[in-house]
Amino acid sequence: MLGELALFLALGAVVGIVAPAAGIGGGLLMVPAFLFLIPRFGIAPGLAAHLAVGSSVGAATLMSLSSVSAHGRQQTVDWRVFAGLAPGLAAGAVLGGLVAHHLPDAVLHRVFAGLMLVIALWLLAGFEPRGQGAAERRPAPAVTLPAGFVIGTVSTMVGIGGGSMIVPLLLFAGMGSAAAVGTSSAGVFATVLTGSLVYMFAGRGAPGLPAASLGYLYGPAVLGTAVTAMAFAPLGARIGRRLPPRLFKRLFALLLVGVAVKLFFF
Repeated sequence: MLGELALFLALGAVVGIVAPAAGIGGGLLMVPAFLFLIPRFGIAPGLAAHLAVGSSVGAATLMSLSSVSAHGRQQTVDWRVFAGLAPGLAAGAVLGGLVAHHLPDAVLHRVFAGLMLVIALWLLAGFEPRGQGAAERRPAPAVTLPAGFVIGTVSTMVGIGGGSMIVPLLLFAGMGSAAAVGTSSAGVFATVLTGSLVYMFAGRGAPGLPAASLGYLYGPAVLGTAVTAMAFAPLGARIGRRLPPRLFKRLFALLLVGVAVKLFFF
C-alpha cells in the first residue's frame, strides 16, 4: 500500500505542475496514468478503466475545492451564470457516470482516447476564443442548461472536470476571461462532486474491487494524487507564465495523440 501511495503522490506532483502550466485539466493526465498504474497493483484488468475514470473524478473533486475557494475570494465567479449552468452539469454527470458504469472496460478506454484526440486537435489548432472585456454579457440559461448537460455527460463519462469545454462555452457566449475561468471552476466542482457520488454508489459491490476503494473511487489514487497536485499547482502556474504558451500546449497535444493511439490499439 505504501508503494502505491508513493507512486500516486509522485503522479500528483506531475499533474500539479503540468496541468496549470499547459492550461488544461488534470483529468487528461490522471486518467491515462491511472489506466497504466492501477492494473499493476493486482486489480482485475476489467475494472481498470472504471477505477481510472472514477478515481480521476474523485481526485478532481478535492483539487477543485481550492480553485473554487480562490476564485470566490477574487470575486470572479458569476453565481447567476453558475446557477443556470449547474443543473445541466449535475444532471449530465449523473447520466455520464451511469453510462460509464454500464460500458465494457475496453469501450471506456476508447471513448476516453477519442476525446483525447479531439482535445489534442483543438490544442494543435491554437484557437482560443476571447472574452468581451468591459462589454461582457451573461449567457442565458436557455444556452447554459442544455450545454451544461452535454458537458457534464461527456466529462463524467471519461473522468475529466469539463473546464476545457466550459470556459470556451462562456467565452463564446460573451463573458470576460476572468469571469469565464472563475465561473468554470465552480461548474467543474459541481460536475466532479456529482460524478464522484455516482461512481461511488454505482460501483458498490462490483466484483473484484480492491479493499481500499469506495465504489469506483480507488483510495490511494484519489488521495495521493490530489494532495500533491494541490501542493504543486502554484509552481505549475508560475512555470506556465514563463513558458511560450502555444508551444507548450502543442507539445502537450502531441503527447495526448501518442497516448490516445496507444489506448486505441494496445
